[in-house]
Amino acid sequence: MFLSLILLFNFSSISFSPIQKAEQFQEWIVRKAVGQMLIFGFEGKKEKDPGVQNAARHLRKAEIGGILLFGNNVSSKKQLALLIQFLKKDSVYPFFISVDQEGGLIQRLSSKNGFKDFPPAEKVAQTMNIFKAFALYSEMAEILSDTGINYNLAPSLDLKINPKNPIIAKFKRSFSQNPVKTLFYAAAFIKAHRENNVLTSIKHFPGHGSSKEDTHLNLTDISGQWQLKELIPFQALISSDLADSIMVSHLMHRKIDPFHPVSLSKIFIGEIIRKYLKYDGVVITDDLEMGAIRKHFSLEEVVVKGISAGSNILLFYSLEKGKKDQSEEIKNLVLKNLKNGSLTLPMIYDSFQKILKLKEKIEKWKKK
Repeated sequence: MFLSLILLFNFSSISFSPIQKAEQFQEWIVRKAVGQMLIFGFEGKKEKDPGVQNAARHLRKAEIGGILLFGNNVSSKKQLALLIQFLKKDSVYPFFISVDQEGGLIQRLSSKNGFKDFPPAEKVAQTMNIFKAFALYSEMAEILSDTGINYNLAPSLDLKINPKNPIIAKFKRSFSQNPVKTLFYAAAFIKAHRENNVLTSIKHFPGHGSSKEDTHLNLTDISGQWQLKELIPFQALISSDLADSIMVSHLMHRKIDPFHPVSLSKIFIGEIIRKYLKYDGVVITDDLEMGAIRKHFSLEEVVVKGISAGSNILLFYSLEKGKKDQSEEIKNLVLKNLKNGSLTLPMIYDSFQKILKLKEKIEKWKKK
């Protein structure tokens, strides 16, 4: 563990006087490790924009693990290339440059900002065989890779169980209501991205396709309609070593965990994902600023419950909340809860090691 920290961070840039306590050194390490667990969106498109400047400062000091690009960060190919080039400038630490690029209505890079439009998952599965789908997603992944993006928060494994679903079926984000068909098309998506050195994240665990409501707006209870077959694509891709990471949703299944949404649930992450599905990789949350979470939990509850449950990467829409730097606020909350025993060091370092391993995968692909 200590060796991993040495490899990631330049200790020569930090000087400790002989009288400083070991606790201060440990706090510095914890802050760096927690920083790697955070991915944030940010405001701005150009180098001079305050939000871009702030994100760049955090990345250069390895104070956060990565960024999430939204449509409001992109206006053209040239602009995005310059933005990513600036963010990478002088940064010696690897970081995630992530995006939601599924196709259809969920694609941050599209014809609106100078890129190519890709069809939604439903249309791909209805009109293309697996080989054509692979070729299509290879083109998508190549565009992401050429742009500098290394982490696509897709594909969606949600089954089209509820045709009136407001966030999956409505936007044609599901490949199919058939779990086997879904996993084959999702596998094509993932393999195409891997060939282009882009990580993926299967989502929205344990399946958002049967829900009646949208977690962007409020807590969504799937207790009465969720079906066990919704786990099949996740289980199959995990068994085939095709799960770079798993994105957990903010859905509520009160028959399994009556108190917590999936992203904050020890039962779903610790028992179902880790033990039942035997997955040992990175678990990333869906955006923790969605209505399903922030209407019901404080930031401290989100951080403590999320880490305690086993989520390794906490995803937030914005690095800055008003005048507050959410990165620093979260680290302070973690340190506070380490001191009172609500969190433990092994929780932090386990996540840190998983994240390092995922980042190392990108570097290995580049060397092939």
